[in-house]
Amino acid sequence: MSGNFKKIFQKNTLLIVVVVLLASYVIWDISTRVLNSFWVQGYAQAVNEIILHAKEDCEPFFIYSDEGEVQLINIDCLMELEEEL
Repeated sequence: MSGNFKKIFQKNTLLIVVVVLLASYVIWDISTRVLNSFWVQGYAQAVNEIILHAKEDCEPFFIYSDEGEVQLINIDCLMELEEEL
């Protein structure tokens, strides 16, 4: 009887380990997808803010990051200025 109990215990232990591993993988996968989604949404929001700022007026504006800065202006403003000249 003890040999039968040992086999059942080993099967149950193996089943628990497999379930824990699968649950861990599913949680990791979902969290990775959620974080990627947040990153994409943040990127899209930043680009949309740049577009809105470029359309506001025809003044140059700066974009800053850790790697440096750049001054931007809407090209339509430059074309309008060229037409005026």
